[in-house]
Amino acid sequence: MSRIPVYFFGARIEWATGARVKELLQAPNATAVIDRKTGQVKRFNLVEFSDDRTMEVHRGNPRRYSFDYETDQNPPRCWTLRYLRRDTAGLYKLSVTDCLKKAA
Repeated sequence: MSRIPVYFFGARIEWATGARVKELLQAPNATAVIDRKTGQVKRFNLVEFSDDRTMEVHRGNPRRYSFDYETDQNPPRCWTLRYLRRDTAGLYKLSVTDCLKKAA
């Protein structure tokens, strides 16, 4: 049985076989990459299934890389790092390097 790699934001997160392949073919957040010659699935690319950027906790200064927000997984007085999407991470890096240059 062949193993098919599954990628999320460019990183391989698992090898899918059998029932998992069928599950991924039906998943709304999975895209199958098909080999043109053989017509077989070469890999799966996963994307975020839901978008929580509109939540109140994620609003505010976009230069902030963390937030202090208590949840079931995040205990009180514990800071959580903000998730940076791959397509916008470069903007944050430019912002930080610009601030470092001005501070020097």
